[in-house]
Amino acid sequence: MKKVSLILLFLAACQPRAALTIPEKLVWVTSYKGDIDVAPYVQFDKGVDCPYLHGTNAYLQSCGTEGPGCVGNTQCDAGLYYDYANTAMVIAANSLHEGALAHEMLHAWLFGTTGNGDATHSGPQWETMLPAANQLLQDNGY
Repeated sequence: MKKVSLILLFLAACQPRAALTIPEKLVWVTSYKGDIDVAPYVQFDKGVDCPYLHGTNAYLQSCGTEGPGCVGNTQCDAGLYYDYANTAMVIAANSLHEGALAHEMLHAWLFGTTGNGDATHSGPQWETMLPAANQLLQDNGY
């Protein structure tokens, strides 16, 4: 599984960047004021398992029970940002403003502007930029 994911990320990084979706553009360009030419590639997935970063190891956690990366007992909203491929993997949530889209794109923005994606979520942007981006998504019906 890990080998396949790495191959897919490598192939995604080698492809020309597709146009941003409207929600991606709302977050990246409108909210974060990011340069559209360096926006991360976002890969959405719906599934039973959530990718969840724990320490330095990524693992899959079933959404059958409440836990990190899960909303309720069934819906995942987790994601991961891979700086080496400028790719965000996002598990689709019921609404994008409740999911990890803006969160993973903030990792990308931080990495692009500071060289540090802030994996520990210690910067002030998590309390200011992230809520504002999620509010913008919600205000626009996402």
